[in-house]
Amino acid sequence: MFGRRMRASAMSDESERIRNRWISVYEEYTGRKIRVVFPKPDPMSDRSVPEPEDKLTVMDIDLEIGKNTIDHHTDDYDITDVLEYDTREMLVVRRGQKFDMKINLNRDYNPKKDDVRLLFKFGKDPLPSHGTHKEFNLSEEDLPNEWGAYITKKGSKSINVSVMTPSTCHVGKWTLHIDVVKEENNERTAYRYAHKFPIYILFNPWCKDDQVYMDDKDLLNEYVLNSTGKIYVGTPKAPYGRPWNFGQFDGNILDCILMLLDDSKLKDRARNDPVLVSRKLSALINSPDDNGVLTGNWSGFYEGGTSPSDWQGSVQILEEYYETKQPVLYGQCWVFSGVLTTACRAIGIPARSVTNFSSAHDTDKNVIIDTYLDVMGEINHRFTGDSVWNFHVWNDVWMTRPDLDAGYDGWQAIDATPQETSDGILCMGPMSLRAIKEGHVNQPYDGKFVFAEVNGDRVYWIRSDNFGEDMLIYYDKNSIGKKISTKYPNRSWREDVTDQYKYPEGTPEADQAVNRACGDTSTRERLAKSVPKDLKFDLTYTEDVIIGQSIDVSVKITNTCSESRVLDGGTLAIYSENNERDKHKMIKTMPIGKETIAPNEEKVLTIMTCTSKEYFPQLFDFSYIRISAIGLVETTLQSIYSTDSFQLQKPGVVITCPDKVKAGDKFEIHVSVENPIDIPLTKCKLKVEGHNSKNKVAFKQDDVKANGIFEGKCELIAGKKKGMKEVIVALICDELMGLQNEKEIEVE
Repeated sequence: MFGRRMRASAMSDESERIRNRWISVYEEYTGRKIRVVFPKPDPMSDRSVPEPEDKLTVMDIDLEIGKNTIDHHTDDYDITDVLEYDTREMLVVRRGQKFDMKINLNRDYNPKKDDVRLLFKFGKDPLPSHGTHKEFNLSEEDLPNEWGAYITKKGSKSINVSVMTPSTCHVGKWTLHIDVVKEENNERTAYRYAHKFPIYILFNPWCKDDQVYMDDKDLLNEYVLNSTGKIYVGTPKAPYGRPWNFGQFDGNILDCILMLLDDSKLKDRARNDPVLVSRKLSALINSPDDNGVLTGNWSGFYEGGTSPSDWQGSVQILEEYYETKQPVLYGQCWVFSGVLTTACRAIGIPARSVTNFSSAHDTDKNVIIDTYLDVMGEINHRFTGDSVWNFHVWNDVWMTRPDLDAGYDGWQAIDATPQETSDGILCMGPMSLRAIKEGHVNQPYDGKFVFAEVNGDRVYWIRSDNFGEDMLIYYDKNSIGKKISTKYPNRSWREDVTDQYKYPEGTPEADQAVNRACGDTSTRERLAKSVPKDLKFDLTYTEDVIIGQSIDVSVKITNTCSESRVLDGGTLAIYSENNERDKHKMIKTMPIGKETIAPNEEKVLTIMTCTSKEYFPQLFDFSYIRISAIGLVETTLQSIYSTDSFQLQKPGVVITCPDKVKAGDKFEIHVSVENPIDIPLTKCKLKVEGHNSKNKVAFKQDDVKANGIFEGKCELIAGKKKGMKEVIVALICDELMGLQNEKEIEVE
């Protein structure tokens, strides 16, 4: 028997209030008085005593958890298996699909004289009119896509029953009561069995009538069932995947997500709609206005919490939040996205983490990203709130959109990183990718904001006390929204989904989408035409620089016109920057001398070398380096500008461990990492996270000598669930971030 036998218990004052509420509802439906009797416990026995003894009584039920969870693709949840995580054995099912139970009775069931009713209730104040209170008799037939229960087998002192829930069932924890109803002297008496534990009902992407239905098995395996994956970071030239443990089936994760929804302002009657639920989750994962899961921090100082770079997955974050009910410190965009992927997959909404490289944050909603420079070419943030992130990570969720016109079903963008308010709350989406691509930005929700993130134009200005007005120096239509990336389904490589968000730059379709999104395009056209084009800078630099090596940068100038031009000097600069919000530190500058450039001539002007001793103390978490060149043309008094960025490479983490292990067995992992810098790595620890909740551990390590090699090992325990599983290993230290790798292990 898979299910745990549950018996009725004495009622609290709260349950007495709820009971009276339901009696009123029942009487309103039937027009007759009803008396509900909860069997009193026998002090000499752990079994409830039927009252009176000749009545049919439910003794206990077997929810057939083992069979049901396999049928519903929920058997990976730890809480469904008493051998995993703790002693719980709960039923987790998906809506729109039947599940079975066995009802054990004190005597044989007689359909001619025994009236058995099932009551399911959900939420703070369940009401039939809201679809959160359902009550029905056992029947002999199956009513598809409606609440109901029918008998599949009659046994000795038992009946087997199949329960059907509709594809619009509200998602959360439902209570189950079984009433045996008798009518005597014009009064109906219900002898009630109250199941001790809730039944979890989730969205069902396997059900054709569910809004989140997805008809591809491979996609379901990736976007619902895969508990590990990659979140892409880096640059458009060199994107790479950070391993991430979503862990949606682990421990208290499902309870944590449902707790978030239960405690939110989302009404119970809205909990059947994935559009509203996913929108609410995008608000609940950040903390500013609802005490949500994560507090963001982009300062580079993470005292009192965990550096965003040190997280390897969502489980530790959500477990901590579930225990403390306080926001966890700290997150940045990829962490917010990873946790939101976990939340959506946990409750059955297909979800993926998506990375947009060169991602714009347009604060004035004109789809133009203004960047102001000083005369040295350094970015000045005092004059605009617009910014461009090297990468930004959000989420796509899969669902139909019955709230919109036809054609907007499929992937919808949502974002948990707190950037802009939407309807007064820090949240974003869901916004149809089809609508974004076509420029239909007025569809709900937050279309113009997302469109600018992937399709904005970047405009560079010089603002200085020496100029009477802002001077336009560079207009770039093609730098925003590059290599939009997610993990390829059931593979380890990157999938480019840029074409799902926008048409190729320069095509008529792309121009039409921009025109729809912007309405009046005259400003954009005027700005594009006014950019100086006679001279241009091209920057070259050392490719694939490993952190610790020197960086060589050169600037080449090209005269594209038929007349000579004189460059009246300029500046070549190199500075470090963080990923988000354009924060930076100047590292080194070099003047560009006065030069005469003949018609159609190319000339290399300046070569600058920056050593690791110069740049290393100035680096932010992701070790981004930006280079820029700015100069003034003597004859036309126009400025020219060019900029580019890259990421310093980190050493790889080498993992050695068995390819196959047996479930429940211990095994060792050996880890080695080269230290490429000429200072020691301090406060080291080896952090491991994997499919087994017992493997979320951290081991303190010795310091790693300058230019030395770290070697360490740890002992893990294979989980009980068979198949290919991933273990994620990271070396955490104060000097370098992002030293991590993953290893796939087969559990037999």
